[in-house]
Amino acid sequence: MTTYECNVCNDMGLVKKDVPVAHPDFGKAFPCPACTTHHDQQMERSSRVSQLNTLHPDKTLDNFEIPTDYTREEQENLNHALAHIHELLEQIINPLPPLEQKDPMPWLILKGSYGTGKTHLAAGIAHACTDAGVQTIFSTTPDLLDHLRTTYMPHAIDTYDVRLDTMRQVPVLILDDLGVENQSSWAQEKLYQLIDYRYNRPDLFTIVTTNDEINNLDGRLKSRLGDTRRVWHMTLQVPDYRLQNSTLEDIALGNLIELPYYQNMTFDTFRIKDVDSERIEEDVFFLQSYSTPNNDKVSGWVVMVGNSGVGKSHLSAACVHNWTQHTSRSKVLFTQTGALLNHLRDTFSATTKASLQSRLDAIRKIPFLVLDDFRIAPNTSDWTRDQLFQIIEHRYVRRLPTIFTLKPQDQMILHTNYEDIYTRMMDTAITNLILLRSYNHRMSDPSTNDRK
Repeated sequence: MTTYECNVCNDMGLVKKDVPVAHPDFGKAFPCPACTTHHDQQMERSSRVSQLNTLHPDKTLDNFEIPTDYTREEQENLNHALAHIHELLEQIINPLPPLEQKDPMPWLILKGSYGTGKTHLAAGIAHACTDAGVQTIFSTTPDLLDHLRTTYMPHAIDTYDVRLDTMRQVPVLILDDLGVENQSSWAQEKLYQLIDYRYNRPDLFTIVTTNDEINNLDGRLKSRLGDTRRVWHMTLQVPDYRLQNSTLEDIALGNLIELPYYQNMTFDTFRIKDVDSERIEEDVFFLQSYSTPNNDKVSGWVVMVGNSGVGKSHLSAACVHNWTQHTSRSKVLFTQTGALLNHLRDTFSATTKASLQSRLDAIRKIPFLVLDDFRIAPNTSDWTRDQLFQIIEHRYVRRLPTIFTLKPQDQMILHTNYEDIYTRMMDTAITNLILLRSYNHRMSDPSTNDRK
């Protein structure tokens, strides 16, 4: 039997007044008077995890537009999705009293390729919920897991148990981009713990967006998310809206650019706290010079190696910001290995207009490329290896500005299993190797969202 901290509202934080039908407050939800303190604490903890106002402050259901040049079937597909979403919102915002609920609250999975509007719709749901006073967490799946990891730090605001409980108990949890996270055993276990807990709570809503098929997920996650008795599956069968009126190169790059997630990671916000601060200052000065276009003094590649939290992503994002500040005409690409490969695989879909070759050429030729968290699994497919090698070889021969960031264990995997790629990345004739050791910039700037 489910137990609740508040027996008045069953931890939903909202109640309805027992008033006649004609009363103006009839059917409206109000904060539960019995758990205001608990609710306020939960709201504060949720706000530390949710990324809604950071990543998508303006994406609402009201401004979700269906392109007029979509086919009738494509427009009907999106209108059908919007209708189901509004039906779902009605159940979230105005739920039946617990004793009247015969079935668990439905969940929603939004599936589709890049640029089909999944994230916009999910963010729109989140805004509608928060505007109605329903406690909501919106986060990309990798960032949600990183919020759990940060609790292991000495000066973490929340303990691990408190943060996990916040994620498990929040009335509405929206996981964006499920499937792009690091597929480690730890990540899979934490995701399962989170999903399984919520699955067994009939009063909790969970919404997921993904580019992947449910059958490709971890078996335990698949058993929960694949339960069509509880989970509504909605596939957006439309082309990438960003491809309308785009140039060939823009079409090829599509939704791969991830830099908006790292807008605050600049050289100015990088804080040095390390016993070897002089060496790090030299590295930062070098990177500033390296990322300045038309600088003849610096050429080749940069490979940054270090454990999680040492600032690799922050510094590589800072390089991209510096590059774009000096030239508006030179394109740049900041992405991760998994997203890059998914972007290439996406060309096998019938709804994708760009070809594999056009996307591959755009990535190979981009003037400034950052491959953040570069990694290749030991047992990866020949296709994956070939695509990555084509990109690396093209840029290696031409010495095009390229930054790789990777962890020591991923460097060892490259050295052991992929000699052709490793020897090019570590060629001292072209590569500037930066080793980031003990420095952990997250401790100095809690608002930073670096994940490496």
